[in-house]
Amino acid sequence: MLGGVGARALIDRTALTLRTIAVAAILVLMLAPESAVHPSFQMSFAATLALIAANERGLDAGRAASKPGARDATPQPGDGGPD
Repeated sequence: MLGGVGARALIDRTALTLRTIAVAAILVLMLAPESAVHPSFQMSFAATLALIAANERGLDAGRAASKPGARDATPQPGDGGPD
């Protein structure tokens, strides 16, 4: 998995991390199908998936905030919102 992500970085392409984790899980299950019932397999892929999802969500929020003219969604006093 790391090799695939590294190769994409070398050729200046975005690493599709959710797709990469899915391919890695499929490869592991093809080589050792019994690993699907082991807690170590389940927890390692669940933890990696959670980290990737949180990172991608954070990156999307960061992109929206860095756009020119973008405002913080948090209402400020005096914005005309409900008091």
